[in-house]
Amino acid sequence: MEDFYRCFYHRHLPDLSEDCDSREENITLRLKKLLDVSLQVGEDYFGIKKTGNIIERCRRLEEAGWNYIYREEPDKFKHLSPVKKGLADWIAAEADLRMLHMRLVESFVVMKGTYIQEKPCFERFAETTLILFDAIARIKGNINPRRPRLGFRKSTITIGQPIDVSDRATVYRQNRQGAKQSVAQLTQDLETALKAMIF
Repeated sequence: MEDFYRCFYHRHLPDLSEDCDSREENITLRLKKLLDVSLQVGEDYFGIKKTGNIIERCRRLEEAGWNYIYREEPDKFKHLSPVKKGLADWIAAEADLRMLHMRLVESFVVMKGTYIQEKPCFERFAETTLILFDAIARIKGNINPRRPRLGFRKSTITIGQPIDVSDRATVYRQNRQGAKQSVAQLTQDLETALKAMIF
């Protein structure tokens, strides 16, 4: 992706390997710079200033893209000449392509080089794998890819002991204060029973 932005969008992405103490720090810094450059490509096209955090920048780009694609005056659009309508379609198509840079950033916004190393567990490996899968599918033009199965799943159903509520119903009907206490106690008993069944 760095080479892609260097070659086709003429962006400067420096080699950060000498400035980093570790491989993980290098990945984190390179990813941060790549996401910034990717957003700049969209911001430059739409004429948007680079302000705010990554999420705010993504939302501004998305809004600008929608404004290019879905015009505010649909009645005027109906009366355009075929040439002007064709040009408007070009603008919409290009806006959609420029928004793909922002979508790529959305895929990686939660990633950092030390994420798996901090807690190497199945969930983090799986999450990272799915993020990479989604990003690659998006680059390939597959909008709704069928995600891979990352292992067999097993569920266990446990049936707990029944909770008798007939005595509580009497207290519940007596007065408003009794109803509140009865509901609170039942909620607490349900929580205790559910926690006891989780293993």
